[in-house]
Formats: sequence, C-alpha cells, structure tokens
Amino acid sequence: MSWNRSVLGSVQYCERVANEGESATGLRCPITCRMTGGNQPFTGDESLLHHILSNLLSNAVKYSPDGAPITLHLVLSATGTSIRVSDRGVGIPLTDQERLFNAFHRGRNVRHLPGTGLGLVIVKRCVELHGGKIEFTSTEAVGTTFTVTFSLPAKAPGDSTTRRARARVQKQLAEITKPRPGHAA
Repeated sequence: MSWNRSVLGSVQYCERVANEGESATGLRCPITCRMTGGNQPFTGDESLLHHILSNLLSNAVKYSPDGAPITLHLVLSATGTSIRVSDRGVGIPLTDQERLFNAFHRGRNVRHLPGTGLGLVIVKRCVELHGGKIEFTSTEAVGTTFTVTFSLPAKAPGDSTTRRARARVQKQLAEITKPRPGHAA
C-alpha cells in the first residue's frame, strides 16, 4: 500500500468531502465547513484522510434528523491539525461510549438503523496510522462531536514505526472484518 500525500490544510478539500457526503446522503442534512488557523497545513495519505472524513460525516447525517446541521471544522496550528465533526443527532448513550471503538459494537439507540459496527473501528485505525488520536463528546438526544487530532509532521510509511503500525493495523483490520461463525458475511 503506497502513501499518497495530500494536503488537508484547505477549506476546498473539506468542502469537496462535505459535498460528496451531502450527495451520498441525498442532501438530508446541510454540512457546513469552517477553517481556522492556517499556519501549517496537514499532509497525509489522501485515501485514509478521505475515509476518516467521509465516515464521520456520513455517521453524523445517519444519526441526525432530516435537516439538522452538521459542522466540519478544520483547525490548523503550528503544532498540529484537528478536525471536528459535530451533529445534533441522537447522541451516544453513556453506557455505549466506552465500547464505541470495539468491532461490531453498536449503540442501543441505533440498532434499528443500518450499520455493521466497523466504521469507527476502521476510522480509528486510519487516524492511528497518521500518528493521531480520535476522541468524542456526546449527550444522548443532543448530539455528538468527534475530534481527530494530528501532530505535525505526519508520519509517512517510510518511517519504520509507521511501517510497523501500518502492518499491525492491516492485520487487525483483516481479523475484525473476517466473517465469524454465526454472523452474516
């Protein structure tokens, strides 16, 4: 797997991903892009960054009522980049929050909606491949904000620690996505 560098430090990039998200979800919720800072744009693997943003945005839309606003906020600074995706959706019950990044876990309040419980697991692995972290705050029936933070500079697969991390994550992803007995493929 090659490392395809892309600059995330532009509102145009975020707007493109937001527009794709709106189109993919039938314009159910308006997505607003904001950017603050601008000292040092973040550079990372384009396909992984796209997956991170598109999954967080599609989840925000999926778990929000029609017409509820979604915000994508990109904050650039000399020390790093953070991406916040906020919604005014169903929120994540407190009892589900500690297991949110576990494979196949779904919140008790969204089991009636389509999903596999793998999206955020994969997003977290993509964030980790960039040496970043993902956190969230959520209140049930109020909404959720996911914050992805990357320190500068982003690691590239040429870095030995990143190569090892990429191999470990690819092995983990293969393991969690392999069909298990008693589960549909």
